Amino acid sequence: MKVKQATVLRFQKIMEMRSIRPNELASLSGVTPSTVYSMLDEHQKELSINTVKKTMRWFGNDARGVLYRRDI
Repeated sequence: MKVKQATVLRFQKIMEMRSIRPNELASLSGVTPSTVYSMLDEHQKELSINTVKKTMRWFGNDARGVLYRRDI
């Protein structure tokens, strides 16, 4: 599994656990909805670390924790 795929799966799981939709995440984290949808699109090959950091701040995690935590 590649980093992009793992990140997408992790975001989807966290969003499901917290009952939050991509539009809500975008609004709360200060990025555009299209940015969040692009980040979650498995077919997009690139992932912006800055976008991951901005969205994770809202969840209360740092970007590294999202990728490496096993309890999420």
